[in-house]
Amino acid sequence: MATYNTRDAVVTDRQNIRQKFEVEEVGEHKRMSRVGKRATDGITKGLVFTDEVIVVPRAWDVYFPSGHSVRIESEKEMIRLGYMDRPPMVDMETGEELPDDSLPLSPKEIVKRNTQQTRKVM
Repeated sequence: MATYNTRDAVVTDRQNIRQKFEVEEVGEHKRMSRVGKRATDGITKGLVFTDEVIVVPRAWDVYFPSGHSVRIESEKEMIRLGYMDRPPMVDMETGEELPDDSLPLSPKEIVKRNTQQTRKVM
């Protein structure tokens, strides 16, 4: 007689599905940038580095389910990377992108599916 471990069944039915990314518009922000300019005083040779404040009129923060984030400062770059579109759902265990119709099942749907699998029609 085979034993059935309910703990394993619960683990296999639970799926870790999340959005592939989430976008938040930051708007105008300032950032520091180190800029190198050619020395013009006649004494110093090479480049002289100075810190300048750059005002970015519009930017976006893109968050990923793994805990990483990136700030993108160009709408053209957002479109190129596909972050202006609706984010797909991803299975975090396998890394597979899921089609829209395969969202996680509700508890009621899981019970219904499990009872249909265990019943045998004679």
